[in-house]
Amino acid sequence: MTERKIQLPPFGAMKARARYLSFRFLWRLLAAALVLYGFQLILSLVLSFLDAAIFGERTAVTLFGTAFSLSFALMELPALFLTAPLSLGVAACFQNVARGEPGSFGDIFLWFGEKKRRRAAFSYALFQIVFQAATFPIRSIPLYIISDRLDEFLLDMQTTLVPNTSLLVSREVLMSLVVLLIYELVSLPFFALPYLLADLYPYGFRKSLRYSVRLMLSILPTFLLFSVSFLLWFVAGAFLIFLVLFAALYFRVAAITLLDQVRAAGARPPYYGENAAWEENER
Repeated sequence: MTERKIQLPPFGAMKARARYLSFRFLWRLLAAALVLYGFQLILSLVLSFLDAAIFGERTAVTLFGTAFSLSFALMELPALFLTAPLSLGVAACFQNVARGEPGSFGDIFLWFGEKKRRRAAFSYALFQIVFQAATFPIRSIPLYIISDRLDEFLLDMQTTLVPNTSLLVSREVLMSLVVLLIYELVSLPFFALPYLLADLYPYGFRKSLRYSVRLMLSILPTFLLFSVSFLLWFVAGAFLIFLVLFAALYFRVAAITLLDQVRAAGARPPYYGENAAWEENER
């Protein structure tokens, strides 16, 4: 039996719709993202104090991230059980906006309260812990090297008229960027997971996980090309902070639009259009 070829609308049409929705619901999207960011920042500060109390050295926490610390990184893993419900709530908020049905802003907190959502969030957190622990060398160490060289470069800018640019283009930094690219490619099959869970959590976490891997691998070249088409937005955002914030929100809404188009065109129930199946499942 031959597979049905998926016909997608042009990128331009999907991006235009996503751009319109991102502008229309900009403050809602920004507020949801900031709630998650603020929660993660407060949690990082608490972990930093615990790190100092237990291991004797407080990890620096700023608006732009944290300093590298093995003890802090290990303490962050179980903290994912706290952030996972809100992460899924925010993912569901973005997905509703991408579908033109934003719903209530308070819905981002539903994953803390409802039993089935809470169970899915627990499984999602457990998966993240295992995945981040397994990929720790190719995720955290390159970030530490890049952060360390950037700190040296900024310090050099303050002390000399001609800063040493070789700090940013050294072999270590370039290799770290390559390793981070590998990490992103390894992570890509799970990109759709939070959005699938927003729809499919009554069917269990493992079904959503398998579907995410199958879905992302089936559209890998398309998704990469779609992502590259946003490059100019992020380059322009390097000069205007609000523009890069909008680009991040816009890309996420557009990526969900692409995933929805693929699911609608090529998937079978219960993976899409599952309202009838849900009603039966809830009885």
